[in-house]
Amino acid sequence: MPSFCPEGLPTLLVELIGLWAVLVGLLALYFVRFSGESAKGRALLIVAAVASIVIGVITVRWVLTGAALVSAIVDIAAAQLGE
Repeated sequence: MPSFCPEGLPTLLVELIGLWAVLVGLLALYFVRFSGESAKGRALLIVAAVASIVIGVITVRWVLTGAALVSAIVDIAAAQLGE
């Protein structure tokens, strides 16, 4: 029976966050294609989608950098909420 090995769990979780970011970016690009928004609204959605994809790829490719990036984003969100 294999024993529980928690050493790889943080790496796996960071990679899942990166894959989630890439998926959200791709879905946003798909949404932009069929949305009836103005050109300015579509441009903002495209920028957000590309940023999500880039952050996701960085997170998956360089896990430690991605973990620091995720931590910084959570810190900024907590500071924004005043916690």
